[in-house]
Amino acid sequence: MANRKLDLQEPREDILEGRNPVYEALKAGRQVDKILIAKGEHHGSIIRILALAKQGRIPISEVKSYIEERIKF
Repeated sequence: MANRKLDLQEPREDILEGRNPVYEALKAGRQVDKILIAKGEHHGSIIRILALAKQGRIPISEVKSYIEERIKF
C-alpha cells in the first residue's frame, strides 16, 4: 500500500489524538486498529493505554516523531 500524505488542517473522524481520547476510546471498547506512541513514552497515562491495548490485542508502534508519522499515515 502506498503512503498517503494527510492534509494536517483537515480533521479526520477515524483518527484519535492525545492520551485522554485514546484511553477513553479503549475503556469504552471502541474499535482501535493501532496505537502510535512516541519513542520512550512509557510513563504516566501511557502505561494504562498500553495495558488496555495489550488486553485488546491492539498493535502498538513506537514512532520517532508524531508529525512525521501523521504525514506518512
